[in-house]
Amino acid sequence: MKQAQIEQTFQQELQSLIASGVWDPYGDFQAIVKKYVSSDEVLAESDVACFRADLKERANRIPLGHILGYSDFMDCRFVVGTGVFVPRQQSAMLLEWLKTRLPVASDAVIYDLCSGTGAIGISAWRQHRGTRVYCLENDETAYQYLCRNIHRLADEGSVVALNKDITDLSFFLDKRQSVDVVISNPPYVPEAESLLPEWEKHHPEKAIYSGKDGSEIIDASLRLAETVLKPGGTVIVEHGESQIAMVKDLFTRYQFESVFTHTDPLFSDQTGPAVMTLGTKK
Repeated sequence: MKQAQIEQTFQQELQSLIASGVWDPYGDFQAIVKKYVSSDEVLAESDVACFRADLKERANRIPLGHILGYSDFMDCRFVVGTGVFVPRQQSAMLLEWLKTRLPVASDAVIYDLCSGTGAIGISAWRQHRGTRVYCLENDETAYQYLCRNIHRLADEGSVVALNKDITDLSFFLDKRQSVDVVISNPPYVPEAESLLPEWEKHHPEKAIYSGKDGSEIIDASLRLAETVLKPGGTVIVEHGESQIAMVKDLFTRYQFESVFTHTDPLFSDQTGPAVMTLGTKK
């Protein structure tokens, strides 16, 4: 079955995908097509049932990355799957800022907190070869994906996976003032907030929710950053649009200077805006 025939043949499944409320049904349909269609643009009959099953899963709001087994981010393909947060394009804003607006020394040390698949930390290292990046992740499932992606996409001596809980500072006390940049894309959704099913039902809760007002892991990120950053070092935190005032208050509590929030529509999409706040260690 050639690609030109696929949409017509699977019109019922495509209509179910559209009716399900996914934000990009045609894009998702084509992404799943590419999973099966070979270079000669033929869908093998043996793959038809699997193709239909994938479309049915997406209509049931299973994240696309979990169906495909990968997520493309910053020109790299990261392995993802059930039980791990799928990288979002909003996080590319942090990396664009790091690349174009923040001087990073060739021998800098970078911490990527709540690393998940390692998409942010690995991409930061690929932008700044010579730096040493530590990707911190305490969830065992996510940690396995992190290690796989480091092995696939980075020099394992330069990008290091640490299976650590950032709310426990005991491991980091002897690393005071040793880090140049801390990046965090923490879970930041308030517990009572309703989300699209991809996140509310099909992502691990602790990768999404963070206490009553969503601030618990943001607070932990800033507390760790205050501990490990060198004077003049930078911390960058991704968060929700409604949390700008709260996040700035937390930056002030930990005595960061030159605090400001940046929103960039270039990296926003139908799922929400791209928002981050930055500050400098005294």
